[in-house]
Amino acid sequence: MGGTNTRLALYELGADVAAPLAEARLASAEHARLEAMLCDFLDAHGGGEVASACIAVAGPVIDGGVDLTNLPWRVEAASLSEALDTKRLSLLNDLEATAFGMLHLPSDRFAVLQ
Repeated sequence: MGGTNTRLALYELGADVAAPLAEARLASAEHARLEAMLCDFLDAHGGGEVASACIAVAGPVIDGGVDLTNLPWRVEAASLSEALDTKRLSLLNDLEATAFGMLHLPSDRFAVLQ
């Protein structure tokens, strides 16, 4: 999630793969808080139970929370967990999330730069 846009996706976990159910790109400033944005997204896509969530944010995550760099919002992991009614929620810096994502790329997606 960033100051301009927030990209959200909902996946269903299968035996070997996570299948995408819904995706959206929302204007962050059109919502008062991230919790409201997440609940609106889930309501628009049938609601349902959230088994786990991972939220990548633009800013340093300290003690389970972050003051966003491009929005006047304070985002707290505890508040997000409560809004989504899930105990499994991770709040990560966006660059940290990108680094974790590259661990799942196949080797043919890498290139030697030097």
